[in-house]
Amino acid sequence: MKGHVDQEMRALLPIRIGKRNATPELEIFAWIDTAFNGTLVLPNKVAFELGLPIESIAEAILANGELVELETYGCSVHWLGKVYDTQVVTNESE
Repeated sequence: MKGHVDQEMRALLPIRIGKRNATPELEIFAWIDTAFNGTLVLPNKVAFELGLPIESIAEAILANGELVELETYGCSVHWLGKVYDTQVVTNESE
């Protein structure tokens, strides 16, 4: 797996993502954030574009200590030669 470091010094790796139980259809760059202890966060527009279904609500603690509830979406991710069904959360980022 080959990635790159962008001008903001973020480590980025390409992954493929799509609807659950389907071949992942969209390639995006995943930011490997060592301070994040969750799974995968997608921009809202990517989840909407892929038509990912809302599956549940999860509680999360933000860096400032605030407790928030986030919707989780079901998806499939192609990672290291295998396809995994998982859940992601979304935010307003790009």
